[in-house]
Amino acid sequence: MTHELKVALRNLLKYKVQTAVCVCGLAAGFICFALSLLWVRHETTFDQFHPDAERLYLCCTDFGLDALSISPSADTKLVPQLNRDFPEIERSTAYINYGEAIVEADSIFVVPTMVDEHFSKVFHVEILEGSSSFWRDPSQVALSRRTATACFGDSTAIGRTVFDPDGQPLTVGAVVEDWPNSNISIDVLQYHPELAKPGLSCQVVLKTIHADTEPTPILQRINERYEETHFRMELEPLTSCRSTVYSVLQPVRTTFLKLFVAISALIILAVLANTCSFLAGRIPRRMRELAIRKVCGATNGQLAVLLLTEFLCLLAMALLLGFILLDLLHPWFCEVAQIRRNLTGEVALYFLGVSVLSTAAFFFIVWFFSRRTLQQSLRPSSRAWLPRLNLIVQFAVAFFILFCGIMMGRQLHYLSTTSDVGWEREGRIVVDSYYNRPGLADRIARLAGVKHVCPDEHGMLCANGFAPMDIRWDGQAEGTEPLRTNHITARKEWMDFWRVGLLQGHCPTAAEARQGQVMINETAMRAMGWAPEEAIGKRLYYADHVLTVAGVVKDFHISAPTVPVDPCVMVGREYEGFWSSMPDDILVSCEPGRADSVCSRITDMLREQSPWAEAVRPVSAVYDETLASERMLMRLILLAAGVCCGVALFCVYAFVTLVCEQRRKEIAIRKVNGATAADIFRGFIGEYLVCLTVSAAVAFPLGFIAVRRWQEQYVEQLAIGWGIYVLLFLGMAAVVTACVGGQVWRAAQSRPTDMLEKE
Repeated sequence: MTHELKVALRNLLKYKVQTAVCVCGLAAGFICFALSLLWVRHETTFDQFHPDAERLYLCCTDFGLDALSISPSADTKLVPQLNRDFPEIERSTAYINYGEAIVEADSIFVVPTMVDEHFSKVFHVEILEGSSSFWRDPSQVALSRRTATACFGDSTAIGRTVFDPDGQPLTVGAVVEDWPNSNISIDVLQYHPELAKPGLSCQVVLKTIHADTEPTPILQRINERYEETHFRMELEPLTSCRSTVYSVLQPVRTTFLKLFVAISALIILAVLANTCSFLAGRIPRRMRELAIRKVCGATNGQLAVLLLTEFLCLLAMALLLGFILLDLLHPWFCEVAQIRRNLTGEVALYFLGVSVLSTAAFFFIVWFFSRRTLQQSLRPSSRAWLPRLNLIVQFAVAFFILFCGIMMGRQLHYLSTTSDVGWEREGRIVVDSYYNRPGLADRIARLAGVKHVCPDEHGMLCANGFAPMDIRWDGQAEGTEPLRTNHITARKEWMDFWRVGLLQGHCPTAAEARQGQVMINETAMRAMGWAPEEAIGKRLYYADHVLTVAGVVKDFHISAPTVPVDPCVMVGREYEGFWSSMPDDILVSCEPGRADSVCSRITDMLREQSPWAEAVRPVSAVYDETLASERMLMRLILLAAGVCCGVALFCVYAFVTLVCEQRRKEIAIRKVNGATAADIFRGFIGEYLVCLTVSAAVAFPLGFIAVRRWQEQYVEQLAIGWGIYVLLFLGMAAVVTACVGGQVWRAAQSRPTDMLEKE
């Protein structure tokens, strides 16, 4: 092996540029693929560690709307009914999922996950220290191992005191083992006796008797008991909740991550194609060497080992560089992916698997060349199309990914800045009704930078201002179902604050609102088959209420732009019979550029009341979070595009370097026959621009189809202009020209005699 290693290292050092390109490309591909695959595995294994994971189902509420679709909540009255009337259910439990700990000024404030007495019968919670008395004593809490270490360090947590959000002391009664990957937080557990009473909104998990129990009959019987409500219950397997009802908790959607895994696999394939192309491209120059080795008695197996050793050296250097990059990226990746464990071992397994597959693939190439006869080895090879095909494929992949990433970025920027969502979000702040104490609105109004305060209105992105209801209307066809709509409480102050526009009619006054005059949005108007002028004066029927349409407002989004606008009925707060008369949020409008400073001052005020109060943020920032998953996907795709472009361009540079060295005799003869350096330069550049054109012709139509399908999920879509194609092609052409120009020009400027001497 010493001889094989020595020959391999000499060849790698002889072609330094190609070696560096292969090593860096393989390392980048390994990192992208391993981390993205690990991220997918993390997101798809939530709650699968439970001993009876296949028997656990979360009870959800289906509101029948797009913006308010499925909520992972139910009424506490469901739990005793499930435990009493459903023999196919072993046990059900109710909990309210929070679980946080804040250490501040030597005091530890915790927001517990409230559980009922059945929680430990549905889930396995391992007690490491203390006793199980906390399951029945609301004055005690249990901390997870991770939380106990964060709060008290290495000292014991048993018997220590923490404080709840209201400042009441709680005693740590137990320390429990962490759950590795769950949607349910057990960082802080507290028994809550109120969960045994009906009327609270909570999460409900049921555990069936057998793993093969069919949930459909159970669900049907549950909904029969809830016929008097306007909601429908759904049963979702707990193991799939992460990507369904809890998808808002995902930093990136699982489908997006799988897409990035595919892109990362493309990067690895492109780099491996480069590596094989370089090594195979150098083999024809070594055919005489291989022929002499055969004359001297070398077998095909020995030649295969010789060639394979070179690839293994490349692979070893790439793995070393990959682990160095992993060490640098590990903290950032764990923070973004919300992973709390060390990943080195798992990534090493992925590296090993990819390395084995890569070695097996390259072995077939080596096996092909090593079996050539002596005459075949001495005969020149005519396989010049293979490197060019490799370049075309890599350019096409780079064009495709870069085009998709740029268009996604433009679409997301458009959604973040356009006013077409139907309401004003810049300079707006919402203080949640939970913190609305007497006098708080007046204190906020006196802050510098505050223009206007509405002390008793609903926030635009807050669910507490909306509720679904079924509406019938004048002229409804007989036999058709009622229209499921959002019920939004709004008056003129609310309309003016958010700048919601009227399409027809007017906003009812307080007196008109008491008489049942309402507004509807465009979507509701179209669903009822009316034109704007026809809708005014029409009647709507809800239960025993008769409402009259006084105005039609323009559509506005109360959720992410990926969700279509729901039909809405906007009822005045003065109308009796609706629950909407309760005091609500504090709405604050700020002077331009002052929203962040006002948020900071309001947060300080709230934390005077409650040290654990969440920081207040501008509405624009909250709205942008609805696109957080898309933004992360865009960053991942742009990262992949950068890697692909870098690999492709370095491949061009390295390939041209190799070709110039291999074609020294041809360049010298051309110069002797009168060709100028510019002629030789144009010949080389033209060849690569043709490859670039073919790649663009393949990649751009595919990219257009992919982007249009991705844009279909958005109500507001940005048009794809032809300019992006031209700019992207010209940019890539300029970079390719600059990348290869130096090498070709240097070879073209050399003296023919010097080139022939080297030959």
